[in-house]
Formats: sequence, C-alpha cells, structure tokens
Amino acid sequence: MLLFQWSVTTGMLDYVNNRQIQRAHDVAAELSEFYLEIGSWEPLRDDPRLFRRIVLNALDSRDLRERIDGREREARDRPQRLPRPPIPLALLDNEQRLVAGQPPPPPIKLIAVQLREHNIGWLVVPQVRDINTGFEREFLRRQRSALVIIGTVLIAVAAIIAFPLARHLVKPIRQLAHGTNELTHGNYVVTLPTERRDELGELARNFNELAITLEANDSSRKRWLADISHELRTPLSILRGELEAILDGVRPADRAHLQSLHQEIQHLSRLVDDLHALTTADIGGLQYRKTQCDIAELWRDQCAAHQQKFTAAGLTLSAQIPEQEIELYADEDRLRQLFDNLLDNSRKYTSAGGTVRVDVNVLPSGVELIVQDTAPGVPDTALPKLFDHLFRVEDSRNRATGGSGLGLAICQRIVAAHEGEISAAPSTLGGLLIRVFLPYR
Repeated sequence: MLLFQWSVTTGMLDYVNNRQIQRAHDVAAELSEFYLEIGSWEPLRDDPRLFRRIVLNALDSRDLRERIDGREREARDRPQRLPRPPIPLALLDNEQRLVAGQPPPPPIKLIAVQLREHNIGWLVVPQVRDINTGFEREFLRRQRSALVIIGTVLIAVAAIIAFPLARHLVKPIRQLAHGTNELTHGNYVVTLPTERRDELGELARNFNELAITLEANDSSRKRWLADISHELRTPLSILRGELEAILDGVRPADRAHLQSLHQEIQHLSRLVDDLHALTTADIGGLQYRKTQCDIAELWRDQCAAHQQKFTAAGLTLSAQIPEQEIELYADEDRLRQLFDNLLDNSRKYTSAGGTVRVDVNVLPSGVELIVQDTAPGVPDTALPKLFDHLFRVEDSRNRATGGSGLGLAICQRIVAAHEGEISAAPSTLGGLLIRVFLPYR
C-alpha cells in the first residue's frame, strides 16, 4: 500500500511537472512569434502587463480573458490588473538576464525560446515538489482514502484465507516434528497420515519409509546381537561341560576327548574369524588389491582343490568352465574366498549322494558364475534372507553341518566390492542355485 501510494504521488508530480513544461513550450512559441514581429524583448521590459497577456493568451485561458474583458467594460477609466497566470513564469534573454516576470524558486527548468533554430531567450518554468493545492491534491486525497479502504478489505480477506491455510500447512509440520521426536526416543512404529498429495504429503511418505527402515535395522541389530550370543554360547557351553567333566574325573583326559575339545575350539575360531571378516567388510575395512586376473584358471584350480572334500562327503562336483582366458579386473584372493564359501556352502548343505554343479558363462557385459546343488532345497520365503547375518534354514541346512551362517553374507560383501550382483533361486537339480555376476570393470 505504501509503495502504491508513493507510486501514485510520484506519478502525479511527474504529470504536473510535465504538463507545466508542455504549457511552457506553448508560451515559448508565442514569445517567439512576438520576437519575430517586434525584433527585441524591450517592450516586455517596459510593460510587464504585456508579458502577462502573452502568457495568458498562450495558455488559452478563455475564462480569464472573459473576466478581463468584463472588468474593462465596467472600468474603462482605470487600468485593469490582469490576474496571475496559472504558472509563475519568467523570461530571460539569451544571456539569461531577467526580461519579464518573477523567477520562481527552485527547483526550476529552463525552456529555450528559439527563432529559426537560434536561441533568443529562456523561459524559467517552476517544478513542483509537493502537491498541496488544486484538483491534483484532491485526487491524491481520494486515492489515499480509496487505498485505505481497499487495503483494509484486502487485509481482512488475507486474514480469512491465511488462518485456515496456516493451519492446513502447520498441522502436518507439527505431526512431522512429533514423529521425529518419537524416532529420537526409539519409537520406530510411528506413522504419519499420507492422504495429502503435495510436498508435505511426499515428505510424510518418506518419513514413514524412514521409520520402517529404522525399525528393520533396529530389529536386525537386536537379532544380530542375539544370534551372535547364541552362536558363541553353544561351543563355549560344550567346552565348559567337557572340561568340567574331565576335571571332575567323569571323563578321562585321553586323546579322543581332547580331540572333541579341539573340534569345538576350531568351530569357535572359525565363527570368530567369519564375524571379524563380515564386520570388517561392513565398515569398509576389508582390503582389496585388484589386478587383471584369469578367473577361469582360478576357478578351475579351486574346483580341483575341493574335489577331495566332495568325494569324502559322498558328493559329485562337476564344473563347466571355459578353457579360454577370462580376464577380469578383480582381487584374486577375494574371488578365491568367494568361490570357497560357495562350494563349502553347497558341500555342507547337500545330502550325501548328491551333485554340485558349477557353470561359468561369458556374457557381453561380464562373467556369470552359477553354483547349484541337489536336495535339500530352500523354501521360497527363505531365499531373500540367505545373505543375512547368521541366517540358516533350520529344518535342512542346520548347525549340525558345521556352518556359521556367515559364508553367504561374506560372499555378498565381496561381490558388492566388485560392483557385481549375487542372488539365490531354486535349482533345477532340486536344491539351491546361487548366481554371481561380475562386470568387466
């Protein structure tokens, strides 16, 4: 409102000043004709009334001239005083010396009086600073009054609209603040309404996704701690029981019982080593030294190294690996660890008399490794969880086989470090199929 009022006032001042300048140009044209006819400004110096008449005539003040004629008819015997022109003008000669009129106070503007493109004088025109008289002042007063009324109405309308709108916007923000406070206190089951279709609704949906993710991570962390405690408690309980039996004299400290203790210590050591490798991979501390290596030869050697273990377990290991070189930029030791874990997983969890098959396929974008085995299989509901920490399918692939449930989780970290993909699916042989894809990078 203040800017609009300032704009109207400034515009009115410009209008008044420009109008006075335009009218002064008319007076300058009239004075130019006078100079052309007389040839000098001397008559105007001697008769100030003559300058006033020229100004009035140029400004086309008909009402003023009619009043002048009427007064002259009423009083012919005495000289008639002409009224002041509506613009207080003054005429200066070419050297800017006063000829006629009274120079107005500043601010002023000089208008050239020209005759045949030559300056013959200057017309001093006043410029208005403030509008405090005339119809312009009345116009501004009415504009201010109208502006106050319009502004009051607009403020009232804005308030009527703003309060419900503010409530509409602030309510979900308060809900989000409350939900965030609940998350900071560990309550991950909080949800926000998502019926809105604006940015706040999208934020609420993202918040709900965050709450679900945090709840899943918290559950995974608790399950992880519980599983670790359980996995460590089992071999420790066996060791303690065996040692207490030997100390109490219940069992002799012979080679057979010491061998049993040694096996439990080995199992516990493998579990701790796997936990250390997995946590190291999770925090990004697992070192990788990648070079160009022939993974076809690497995996052929690994299959030959595992052949005796499979034979001892009563299993058949078959491999379909291309004879040509397959160059891949990778860490050779980590790929050997990946292959060992996959083969150990199949050997431990495949029933005697079964088969484990390894296929290596060369694709345009990378290398595909498939390891699949015969029964027992894995339920479809358990397939997405095979790569979780300490997960085992208890009804078929259980702790009795000696596995820690960390091998596939470590495989997933190794594949991810090589920017590849690993997945599990039912095998056509009746067991489990693990697919690994490693890109050429």
